Amino acid sequence: GYPLKILMVTDVSRGADALLVNPGIESLADLRGRRIGFEPRTAGTRLLGLALAEAGLSMADIRHVVMNATELQDGGMDRPAEAVVCSEPWRQRLVARGMRPLYDSGKKGAEVVRVLVAHVDAVADHRDELLVLVRAHVEGMPRLAAAGAELEPVLRREGVSAEEFARIMEKMEVPALEQNRRWLACEDGWLESRLEQLRAELLPADGLEPARRAADVFDPWFLEEAR
Repeated sequence: GYPLKILMVTDVSRGADALLVNPGIESLADLRGRRIGFEPRTAGTRLLGLALAEAGLSMADIRHVVMNATELQDGGMDRPAEAVVCSEPWRQRLVARGMRPLYDSGKKGAEVVRVLVAHVDAVADHRDELLVLVRAHVEGMPRLAAAGAELEPVLRREGVSAEEFARIMEKMEVPALEQNRRWLACEDGWLESRLEQLRAELLPADGLEPARRAADVFDPWFLEEAR
C-alpha cells in the first residue's frame, strides 16, 4: 500500500453518523430484504455492516441502493430507500422529515474516527504547510464550539442554525492537541485499538496485506512540532 502517516485526529463521531429508517422498521432484524441507501467504501458502509452484524445479518441480506453524499442528504427521495446511512447535518434534516435513528456511531466500537493523513513524501516536502493546517484546526475548533463570529460562515455553508450546530457538536469529540498526541503515541491504547478493530474487519473481506504496526503509521512527533 501507500506509505501514509496519520498526523492527527480531527474528530471522533459519537452519534453524528447514523443509520436512519422509515416508520415501520422497528429493529435491526427488520432490515432483512430492505432497500438501504449508503455510499460504498466509506465510514457509512462500515457503520451499516456493524449494525447488520448485531442482528446476525450481512450486506448480502439487504438490497443495496448505492448513493453519493448529495443523494444521501435527500434521504433517497429520487432513488427510494427504506433506510439510509448518513452523517450530520443531514441526520438532523432527515429526522425532521420523519426518519429515526436505529443505530449510530455513539455505540461503543462504532465510533467514526476522522484523521488527517499524508503521504510520507508530503510530510517531508510540505511540513510547514501541514503544520499551518494543523495549528489552524487546533486553534479554530474551540472558537467554533464557543459560537463566536467565526461560526457564521459555517452555519451558512451547512444550512443549519446555531442551535442545530450546537446539537451536532454534542455528538462529536474534537480532541485537544495533547489528547491527540497521547493517542498517536499509543499512550492509552484507544486509537491503536480502533486501528486493530478496523484491520480485523477489512482483512477478511478485502484480502488486504497485513497492515503495519500502529507505531509505524502514527506520527506523534508532528503534533509535538505543532505546539
